[in-house]
Amino acid sequence: MASDLSKLIPENLSITLGALLAKDTKLVECTKVDERDFEHSELLRVDVEFVFDKLTTLLSYYIPAKSASKIFNIMMGAPENDILSKIDDDTADAMAEFISNTCGGLVTELNSVQFEDLGKSKFNIKHKEILNGNSIESVENIYRFLIDIDGVDSLVFTKFDENFNKFITELTNSKLTYYPEIVPEEIEEEIIEEKEEKEEEEKNDLPIEETSKEESNDNSKNKKFKMIIIIVSALIVTTIITGIIMYMSGMFEPKPIEKPKDTNSTKIKKNEMEVVQYKTLKKIDFKMSDINTQRLNSKLELLTKYQILTQEELESQAQEEKERIIQLKKEQELIEFAKRNKEEPLILKEKEEVNKDSNIKESVKKEIPIVSNTTPNLIETTPKADTSTTIKDKKETITDDKLKFVIANSLKYKLFKELVLQTNSLQARISICNNDSGKTQIFIGPFETEELQVKMNMLIKEADASVETLISNITTEEFDSRCNF
Repeated sequence: MASDLSKLIPENLSITLGALLAKDTKLVECTKVDERDFEHSELLRVDVEFVFDKLTTLLSYYIPAKSASKIFNIMMGAPENDILSKIDDDTADAMAEFISNTCGGLVTELNSVQFEDLGKSKFNIKHKEILNGNSIESVENIYRFLIDIDGVDSLVFTKFDENFNKFITELTNSKLTYYPEIVPEEIEEEIIEEKEEKEEEEKNDLPIEETSKEESNDNSKNKKFKMIIIIVSALIVTTIITGIIMYMSGMFEPKPIEKPKDTNSTKIKKNEMEVVQYKTLKKIDFKMSDINTQRLNSKLELLTKYQILTQEELESQAQEEKERIIQLKKEQELIEFAKRNKEEPLILKEKEEVNKDSNIKESVKKEIPIVSNTTPNLIETTPKADTSTTIKDKKETITDDKLKFVIANSLKYKLFKELVLQTNSLQARISICNNDSGKTQIFIGPFETEELQVKMNMLIKEADASVETLISNITTEEFDSRCNF
């Protein structure tokens, strides 16, 4: 009996998706695809060839636009409600990398189990394209995997070749995707007509007295209903008439605004006659000499867009600049003095390098000049080139053991692929990895030399300055722990 991989393939898909997104994922159900699953939707198709020792087969993964948009938003930390019905290039590259990681985990699992009727395996991504679901002619051998990502449902469809059906017997016996049947309108009308005919037949079968009673009851109900309608309509008419009368009488007009009283005048009543006495306001004589120029300038300075510095801050800045110029002059004089006398620098700092294997410590001692009363004679310091060269060799051997990467926080695969080709690197590639906090990062590399590593970083900054990058040298163990799910 052939090995059954019906549970291994969808569960590996769910586990890889959970590790990539740092979310809790769960496989909900596996069903056969119905034609309505692909209607009016855009899909990304990724064809993957699996080569076993005893068999070669092709698996095609279909990811709908909505599911791809949900997964991409979680990977990039974007709002999960911003779901697109179209697939762009960045989303397609991210989903292709997700399928590549899934197939890599599946091959690792298969090789660890070592099925006798399959043998060891390897995979290769053959083709990737964006297509319309209505263009898919046949849904035979296509299965629907429903995956729950922290309460959010996502769909991934997988198509198998016929030569692989004997290894997925449980999937081949699964049910079709359930869709509630919609009853046509014609059938509903026929059912309603049949009910009406039955009711009429039952009425005809009743005796004449019962029918007359029912008719009298119906008449009384109709009379009551008519009375209620008449009362309600009368109330509505009366409210409308009263509203019109109130409007015509000026009930809704605003109150007149009272004029403010004149405070500059007083009224004195004498023998029923009004005598008005006006108070004259004091005039202000304005002179140009009364303007406070310092206060006015300070207020105007606050209206400018530049930062206003106080007099104390300006003086401190000037003092710092003077001290910096004096320090630079001193350093220049020391350098010129050393050149004229052909001497080494007067002071050498101590340097200690520790070798973990041999625990040997090397240091360079400070040289102190000897000054006489007549002319300054400086002790010539012997250059210690051997210690510096050995230290540099140790540093180079330590850094050579690490892999040279450029880490980016953006999933612009198309841009990164074009830039990697410009560096002429033979072994650099693009990988999706997780950092220490579980967020998704892009590792570009490893590069053969530091020049290629720096060149890649410069190309990314020139192409898109908004992309955050980091030059990092890590070991193969650190790379495997972050990038192998």
